Amino acid sequence: LAQETEELRSALISQFIMVGKYLRSYNNFHTLMAVVAGLNHYSVSQTRMPKSWNGVDNSLVESFHELEILMKPDSSFKSYR
Repeated sequence: LAQETEELRSALISQFIMVGKYLRSYNNFHTLMAVVAGLNHYSVSQTRMPKSWNGVDNSLVESFHELEILMKPDSSFKSYR
């Protein structure tokens, strides 16, 4: 995220989560997996950029965690099959 301020990074993270929710509603799991993987990447993760993630609305963060659970690779992606 090449945005200069925490607020802009938070807005961009929020947009990606909303895109993920949209992809889920259209059962586009392949692209959803790419979005979830991108937001979980170390360079954007909640552990490396906590201030940016703190600016994201709590309901969106909860939605993201639900998407993470859905896309877990455990048991051959049993969660969404």
